[in-house]
Amino acid sequence: MIVTIQTSRLVLRPIVERDWSFLFELSNLPGVKNYLLPDHNTEAHAKRMALASASHAHLHSGLFFTFIIVHRETGEQIGACSLGVINARRRIAAIGFDVQPDHAGNGYATEAAGVLVELGFGPCRSRRLRSECYSDNAASRRVMEKVGLVEKTMPWTRLALWWSYTDTRAKVRYEIGKRAWLKWKWAQGESVEAGPDTSN
Repeated sequence: MIVTIQTSRLVLRPIVERDWSFLFELSNLPGVKNYLLPDHNTEAHAKRMALASASHAHLHSGLFFTFIIVHRETGEQIGACSLGVINARRRIAAIGFDVQPDHAGNGYATEAAGVLVELGFGPCRSRRLRSECYSDNAASRRVMEKVGLVEKTMPWTRLALWWSYTDTRAKVRYEIGKRAWLKWKWAQGESVEAGPDTSN
């Protein structure tokens, strides 16, 4: 089931096929394009993403969600984010997020990423969540840390990143298991039962 999620400032709505044009525009904005993998800012890629996301609630033998991030007060589309299972057997999922540079610095990416973590460890029953970015993407790295993910610096992690991507720019992986996340959440003084407001 694909859901719409509301926070205090945002609405995360499921992508529909016509959203490809927004994804294409977003992926070519300065401050977004330079942190995307090669060819991930093309019209063809945007159309593939929108079609796959709109047509398949289940990919890779697990749940896959892609959302448009909408400003709750103004109704403006300000970004996109995703949660997808990358290893169904081990119940590992990955999160990703992009926010328009004009809206950067307001905590919207952190708010959206926090929803994805809650969704991943809650209804999607993931055991581990991860996210990856270029090592010079300081803003994304801060977001990952703010929602509880921890940088993995083991040699095998660097090797896995080297094998997984076609370009040679340095990348980093952040991740956390559910038990560690619950401890982190408790340390932040947050209720472990709290979850996003969802509706069909």
